[in-house]
Amino acid sequence: MSRQVPPQLAGDENALRTLRTKNNDEPLAPVQRRVLGDVSNRNRGRTREPLAPVMRDVPESRVTDTGSSGAAGESALAGQKRSADALEPAPKRARRVEEASASKASFVIELPRIEVEHADLDAEDKFDELMVPEYVDDIFDLLFQRQYLYMVNPSYMKSQPQIKWSLRGILVNWLVSIHQKFRLLGETLFVTINILDRYLEKVEVPLDRLQLVGVTCLFIAAKYEEIFSPAIQNYAYVATVTETEICQTEMSVLRVLDYDLGVPNPMNFLRRISKADNYNISSRTLAKYLMEISFFEPRLFCYLPSDVAAASMCLAREIVGSAEWDNNCIHYSMGLTREAMKNILLILVQFLKAPTEYQEFHKKYASKKFLKASLRCAAWAEAYSDSWLASFDE
Repeated sequence: MSRQVPPQLAGDENALRTLRTKNNDEPLAPVQRRVLGDVSNRNRGRTREPLAPVMRDVPESRVTDTGSSGAAGESALAGQKRSADALEPAPKRARRVEEASASKASFVIELPRIEVEHADLDAEDKFDELMVPEYVDDIFDLLFQRQYLYMVNPSYMKSQPQIKWSLRGILVNWLVSIHQKFRLLGETLFVTINILDRYLEKVEVPLDRLQLVGVTCLFIAAKYEEIFSPAIQNYAYVATVTETEICQTEMSVLRVLDYDLGVPNPMNFLRRISKADNYNISSRTLAKYLMEISFFEPRLFCYLPSDVAAASMCLAREIVGSAEWDNNCIHYSMGLTREAMKNILLILVQFLKAPTEYQEFHKKYASKKFLKASLRCAAWAEAYSDSWLASFDE
């Protein structure tokens, strides 16, 4: 006879399973969660021994087992780091931003900025709690200053004996295709590339581990940005590596970056500028494509991501035939005029006119989903870019 369930246990899944086990005297398989799936820490990877990472200035990882004890230790360390960051006094955070600004001044190209009269486009969001119009200026001022903390020296590749810019470009082109296949957010890709470059700037990576580092950076960024991140098995499959290797590389990357993943995303600045463009879907889609050119152009590493976002929107508006870069655009792009962005615009146009080198990146934006942005931009660059750039000198 079946045992009657006490009323106080109704709805309690764990209690009901314990009761059923006692009735049948047979072990039950773990319950799969309806939404999150199996979130246990057990290792499902292949059994071959992972290679030890080669690092220049970071101690070799002490973790050799990715079982529950190692994962718990890493989780505790991550929790302590997050708690320390949360308790960091505001003046100390401000000093970090100022010190970063000073230390990056050697290679960051600062563009001239102006104050202009403009319409208060945030007034229409007065009663929208999600848009927080009372704080939006302070928020973007802070994001603008924090960009300096995450800038990457464009000459860092000199410290990589086995990796060149061309090989990095091949890796990024592959990451774009995997990002597209997994249907991840646009923000995730920007965080991925930033994590990758900051890691390569500090750690010497052998060529045979470059793909592993790249897919691990995508894995970390997805967990940081996405609501539902793909399982680690998917990353291991596309990169032909083990889950153990990804976990150990993840720990290495996070230690080197001091668990600091809060990079101000260029997509945030693009959204801010789009307010002055009346959120035009065509220009915004083209601007996304132009912004992602920065993944493959080391010359753009010298410019703040917010400046690249502003130049991308300026060029996108020209391609779709929008109005001139007016005072509203200048204000919401942090005070940048079209003339101030000339060098960035020139780099973008040169990329558009050059033969297509990164096929996956080009194919992604040649689809209808992205309004055939790569094809439209290339056609415009071939026909009108010379006369448009000449107008800067008039």
